[in-house]
Amino acid sequence: MYELLYSIKPDVVAIGYDQAFDEEALEKELRKRGFNSEVVRIKKHNSNAFCKAEEIIKYIWELRKG
Repeated sequence: MYELLYSIKPDVVAIGYDQAFDEEALEKELRKRGFNSEVVRIKKHNSNAFCKAEEIIKYIWELRKG
């Protein structure tokens, strides 16, 4: 999962409220791999078009297709 981060070099890595990650452990692993990214957990929110990663990816994909 870290391979993509090497090309993006994010300042922030956001994880969903329901993802099974320990924020501190993930941040520590990122540091070990040379990233200075902050890890934040997104709180559960009322549904909207961009609350799910798959919707964001779909939107970006459509933009790229032109």
